[in-house]
This record gives sequence, C-alpha cells and structure tokens, in this order.
Amino acid sequence: MKNPTVYRDICGTENGYRAHTKRVEERCQPCKEAWTARCRKYTKTAPTLPTAAEVIAEIEWMLSLNQGTGYILKAIGYAGREGSLRTRLQKWGRLDVYHRLIGEEYWAAA
Repeated sequence: MKNPTVYRDICGTENGYRAHTKRVEERCQPCKEAWTARCRKYTKTAPTLPTAAEVIAEIEWMLSLNQGTGYILKAIGYAGREGSLRTRLQKWGRLDVYHRLIGEEYWAAA
C-alpha cells in the first residue's frame, strides 16, 4: 500500500519522481509527466521496414545499373534470406522482380 502524495519543491522533476518512489508515495501528476518525458528521451524507437514500393524501386534501380545479385541482396538487407524476399515480393504481386534478381546463374554459383 502506498502512502498519500506529499508535494515538495522538487515535484515536477525526475528527482521528485524518485523521491516519491523512495518514500513509497503516490506520485503526483507533474512528477509522472517529468518521468514520462525522461523515458521518451532514452527509449529507442523501433526501426521501420521499407515499404513494398521502396524495396521494389531499389531492386529495379540496382538491376538497371547492372549490379550483381549478391550486392543487391546485401544492399537491401536480404543476403542469406532470399526466401524471405521471395515471400514478400510474392505477397506484393511482384514475383517477376524476384525472378529478374535471382537468375539461374546465382543458384549455379552458390
């Protein structure tokens, strides 16, 4: 059971939040807001995956530059994960891009 909130001069700061915690008190709203702001500052956001259009455009651009399959796979983050790329492109209805990227010579070299 927590003790009732006691307001102090340091309320509304990270140290105020810590003082409430140390004394097992209910935290006041200004201290909660200060702590939330601190957490947002130090919490990393999850990386976003590229959209279908971005992946396809990148593959087609590198193919137009005659880049090798291995280079392209590494550049788009699918080196060693060709099956995942195939699944995504199939889901997006662009399996033709996969077949242009992964040719017979790629499998023969592997």
